[in-house]
Amino acid sequence: QLSMMEVELGRLAVKRGSSAGVKQYGQEMVEEHTRANQELMQLVMKKQVELPTEMSTQNTAMIDRLSGLSGKSFDTAYKQAMIDSHNQAIALFQAQSQQGQDPELKAWATQKLPNLQAHLEMVNQMLADTSQP
Repeated sequence: QLSMMEVELGRLAVKRGSSAGVKQYGQEMVEEHTRANQELMQLVMKKQVELPTEMSTQNTAMIDRLSGLSGKSFDTAYKQAMIDSHNQAIALFQAQSQQGQDPELKAWATQKLPNLQAHLEMVNQMLADTSQP
């Protein structure tokens, strides 16, 4: 669900973001999380596990809220949403990579963890850059 939200918010960032950095980061989130979603779908289909096909009401509300923003207000809210989302995703992936029962899912989570950490670092850097006088 988090990854689906990040794809949708990335699309919004490309459309509504005011800075080139936010637009570029949004496009990267669309591409990387779409690819990760496809990989995960292929992995779980073999295991006959069902994944959510819709976002949670909380994630939908976040998208709705950001849809009403533009410019710098959007950029700020988007960056914070990405920080929150990536922190949640990192915690989930760390738990799966350490405690997961399925070896393939565990390996996949372990493989994706550095990407999530890099995404978090990127958005934290964008936030730091805009808070400098």
